[in-house]
Amino acid sequence: MVVAVLVVAVGCGTRKTQTRETAEPTKPATAEPEPPLMERQVHLAWSTEPDSSPGAEPPKQKVYLAVTDERGRTTSYPLGSLAGTCSELGADQTFRTATAFQCSWHGTGVQLQAVVGTGELLVMSMNVTEGAEPDPMARTQIARVEIPVGAKITVGGN
Repeated sequence: MVVAVLVVAVGCGTRKTQTRETAEPTKPATAEPEPPLMERQVHLAWSTEPDSSPGAEPPKQKVYLAVTDERGRTTSYPLGSLAGTCSELGADQTFRTATAFQCSWHGTGVQLQAVVGTGELLVMSMNVTEGAEPDPMARTQIARVEIPVGAKITVGGN
């Protein structure tokens, strides 16, 4: 009989059952509040500088795209030297561009387009002629910039 009691005692063990807590667990106290999360943001701006002597025909401009992140860090991407007078065109839904920039001289020129993708910004180049409909299939990619996925895109300034 002693053996049977010993087997029963070992088989049962001392297992504790879980109890439900009614109070919320306490959180450790923090010395400082957490800083607010920064919104992912990218700001785009076109800029130029002369690439020919004053009075040259046609005048040439070095074109740059400045990309500024949410912390204020700016990186300037050189996109080449274009002939003619240049101007910012803004967004274009036809080509799905966040912003476009064009340099032209006597009815012909080059249009640069910043197209936002998932985690990237593509800069496309397209030849344009006054009075002719541009061909979106004739665009070529000239630059690729990594940006945060889902970043808010703002445009402006020269």
